[in-house]
Amino acid sequence: MERVLNMTEYMNSVYEEYLLPIQSAIIKGQKRFEMAKSYKPLQMRPF
Repeated sequence: MERVLNMTEYMNSVYEEYLLPIQSAIIKGQKRFEMAKSYKPLQMRPF
């Protein structure tokens, strides 16, 4: 039983250290993508 508890604690720390930053980065990226889509004419200009 103690082993299971340790595993849960480990998973929680992994989640907080790695998944939360990744999740917030994804959300930021999605917001940037939405903003970029509304400025499409600016990006579609040929170089």
